[in-house]
Amino acid sequence: MRCEFPVEPTWIVGNENALTEVITNLLENAIKYTPLAGQIFLEIQTTALGVGVAVHDMGYGIPAADLPHVFERHYRGIQAEGEIHGTGLGLAIAHDLVEKMGGDLEVDSPTLGLPHTARFPGSTFTLWLKAADTDTF
Repeated sequence: MRCEFPVEPTWIVGNENALTEVITNLLENAIKYTPLAGQIFLEIQTTALGVGVAVHDMGYGIPAADLPHVFERHYRGIQAEGEIHGTGLGLAIAHDLVEKMGGDLEVDSPTLGLPHTARFPGSTFTLWLKAADTDTF
């Protein structure tokens, strides 16, 4: 696994337990869906709008028809027919927790024949949260 973090500490507005659960879920999914020779890349980025925590995997991607549904409870799409077991709850729970923290959870995944915006060939899940006001520390 490779990681890229900002040089300066980054403070966010969120719940520690919820944030731990969300990031753990995203990393576990990346591990499950990345082939043995693949890599996972964790990236923290700061923008004027907030802080993003991106988990990039080198898996097979998510079909376009499944993308609008990945955050629905019990939805597994094409993966339901595969060898990787799951309940289809992890991403739905992660999405709910992120919304409760006032953030957003996005997915980007390649679709055959269409441009892909991520830097890696698999899926990228990005958690966006508000930056904390550092004057309060």
